[in-house]
Amino acid sequence: FGDKFLSAIADHVGGNGHSPDGALPGTRNTPAAGSSAEHQAENPGRPGTQDAEVTDEDARLALAAYEMAVQARQEAEDARRQARQTLAAWLRKRGIDQATLPGRDFERTVKLVRSTRRSVDYERLNAALDPESRAEIVTEREIEFVRIE
Repeated sequence: FGDKFLSAIADHVGGNGHSPDGALPGTRNTPAAGSSAEHQAENPGRPGTQDAEVTDEDARLALAAYEMAVQARQEAEDARRQARQTLAAWLRKRGIDQATLPGRDFERTVKLVRSTRRSVDYERLNAALDPESRAEIVTEREIEFVRIE
């Protein structure tokens, strides 16, 4: 997207009191950690977000802003992942678990961290639990969100 397009989105979205993600200015409405294209709508009845106030153009601009944000986030994540892989390889090659390197603004300590992860086979867990125990452990919660595919 070009600078003119970004400026038009910013002017349009900023001019009607909506942010590109649909949140009101000064609020933050973010998806749960680890979700990809989901946007939590914890309180859909907030003032300023009624369905009648959002035009087709608002929706198109919001989708364009969302797509640009997703692309920018993915590019940033890819760059961070590559940097972490490079630093891990450098630490392993030197045979050390940590080092101090000059950063942009101050020195940074870079560490090679090892941890054990555990996973749960939910089918086997559910089969092993009696219905009463399962009802005490497993809780349900209804959420509403927008998925963009």
